[in-house]
Amino acid sequence: MEIKHRHATKYAEDLRRELLGQPSPVTATEKASKHEDIDELLKYHHNMQEKIAEHMIELTRSLKDQAMTAGQIIKTDTEACSF
Repeated sequence: MEIKHRHATKYAEDLRRELLGQPSPVTATEKASKHEDIDELLKYHHNMQEKIAEHMIELTRSLKDQAMTAGQIIKTDTEACSF
């Protein structure tokens, strides 16, 4: 119950600071932690973008192969029908 009360009090204080435009006090440890969190988030997004790019390249290659195969089939069918 005490933890819940502390959390509610801290939330109310943070909300009050935000509404009044006052900066919230941030310790050096919190700054370092936030910096590390941002670095981890950036790394995660970078890795996800690389995976998406690789997947797009694979899909593009597959589409190219399918288009070439379809083109060959159409060419063969066209030659067979023209005789």
